[in-house]
Amino acid sequence: MEFNDWYNEKIEDPLKELVYKLRNNGINTHDSCGHDMYIQCETYDPTSEMITIYNILYEMGIKNYRIVIIYEYGNFPKRYLEIQLGDRASNFYETRNIPNKDFSVKDVMKNFYNKN
Repeated sequence: MEFNDWYNEKIEDPLKELVYKLRNNGINTHDSCGHDMYIQCETYDPTSEMITIYNILYEMGIKNYRIVIIYEYGNFPKRYLEIQLGDRASNFYETRNIPNKDFSVKDVMKNFYNKN
């Protein structure tokens, strides 16, 4: 399967052009949903990546959006940017707390103050 076939088959219509422009400008997208109107992107340097994303959105005339940095902690912590478009950008942002039974504030403070 060639890239264009994959791209046309896997990326939903409302986001195809935006995903294409993001990827062609060095923003690696890894998840998108045309129904919920979001695109998730890898991030290594959020400041420069958000400037690139802003410029692309501006050039495309997209005005109703929100860019959120999401941190996920656990065995494999990760950080990514989520571009929220349309109605999703207009809603209040929902925070998601995932319980971590191995986390203890006491342990964090103990490790913080007892640096050896």
